[in-house]
Amino acid sequence: MQYMLMRTQDSDTSVSLEACEFWLSLAEHQICKEVLMPHIGHLIPVLIGGMKYSEIDIILLKVLAVIHFISMAMSCSAEI
Repeated sequence: MQYMLMRTQDSDTSVSLEACEFWLSLAEHQICKEVLMPHIGHLIPVLIGGMKYSEIDIILLKVLAVIHFISMAMSCSAEI
C-alpha cells in the first residue's frame, strides 16, 4: 500500500496515472473495503491532493454550484 501511495504522488505523470488506475481497479473488487479501510486516512488526502482540474472543469464546477444555489433558493421560496 505504501508503495502505491508513493507512486500515486510520483512526479512522473504516467507513473501517477498508472497508480490511480490501480486504485480504480481495486475499488471494483469485493475485497476493496477490507483492504483499503486500514489505509483510508492516508489514501483520501493523497487522492484529493492529486486531483487536477482544467480551466473548463473549474468553470463547469462554478456554474453547477450557481445552478444548485439557484435551485435551492427557488425551492426555499416555494415553501414560503
